Amino acid sequence: MKTDMKILFFSHGKRANGGAERCLLDLVKGLKQARESWEIYVVFPAKDELWEMTRPYLSGYAFIRQPWWLVRPKKRNWRKRLLFNLKKHSAIRKTRDYIREIKPDITITNTLATPIGAIASHAENIPHDWFIHEIP
Repeated sequence: MKTDMKILFFSHGKRANGGAERCLLDLVKGLKQARESWEIYVVFPAKDELWEMTRPYLSGYAFIRQPWWLVRPKKRNWRKRLLFNLKKHSAIRKTRDYIREIKPDITITNTLATPIGAIASHAENIPHDWFIHEIP
């Protein structure tokens, strides 16, 4: 029976002042204190205070911008829509590469704002859960 776990979280925020980001920080701290042998990884959108505060508890991390599906360009502006879709596909590819590198047992998206982690996990056949804090 496997007792060690590899968990990969996806964070949409880089600051530690929001509710979802603080929950992620507390969750990572609590998991690491309860299960020292577990490997915890996080994909952050950028380097900032959330990464800095979470880093001591992590086995690894990556910085991959994740376009939000709740904030998209208008249909009439085809150039912005094209750029948005290119960024989305690039983020999925980079996220899939990171998933292949660390081989997590489960992935968890810490928001409803972006589907990148869910799409990449599904493509790599890794179980994925949503930890949703927002009401759309």
